[in-house]
Amino acid sequence: MIQLTEDYLTKTAEEQARLFANKFGKRKGQLRKFYDDLKIIDRRLLEDENEERFKSELLPLVKFVKAKIAYSVGRKVQNEQLVPIEFKKYMDAEIDKIQSIADFKNFLYHYQAIISYFMFITEAGDNARAAQGQRR
Repeated sequence: MIQLTEDYLTKTAEEQARLFANKFGKRKGQLRKFYDDLKIIDRRLLEDENEERFKSELLPLVKFVKAKIAYSVGRKVQNEQLVPIEFKKYMDAEIDKIQSIADFKNFLYHYQAIISYFMFITEAGDNARAAQGQRR
């Protein structure tokens, strides 16, 4: 079960974003790629938010995202791993917790928060850290 809490959407998401920012390097699009896969499933859920349908038809597709991540971890481009193993371990653990529509929706918010923090950390970088230090 995934509880939607302030901590899950802020502190935990930012911590993961920082870890991933150090591991993904130039391959930022890979982080977003799997979110897009999950959003496709979310759009299918909008057709009929029925818990039984979710469990029988859509939950297996959510779990399949773990296989897509595993493939990307195993794949190399120019002798560099596309996706870090730390991302796979974290995502596997989170996806394993998804058992209901509420879990899925809560996880999507969390993943969106990770992407948002990730972009802030990687794009704003040292300028943002300097500005935060000046405001304190």
